[in-house]
Amino acid sequence: MSAYEINKLFHAISVNEEVKKRYVQNPITVMEEYHLNEQEQKMIQDNDFAALTKYGVNGLILMRIKDVHQVPVPEMLKSLRSGD
Repeated sequence: MSAYEINKLFHAISVNEEVKKRYVQNPITVMEEYHLNEQEQKMIQDNDFAALTKYGVNGLILMRIKDVHQVPVPEMLKSLRSGD
């Protein structure tokens, strides 16, 4: 797959309250609707921002998804630095 589908999902979550609600309730089902493979789903579930960035996910949209996942900024930055 490609980062396109992840970007598309994260964008939908950030602009569509219904998608966000469904994602919070059952993220696997919504990720499958966007045809994310197991590797992509794992990166998201693990909040592996470094891997997502390397994969090509837009850094700005990651800032929005970190809020949905309730990841504090220091934890996000730690994840991003681990990818150096």
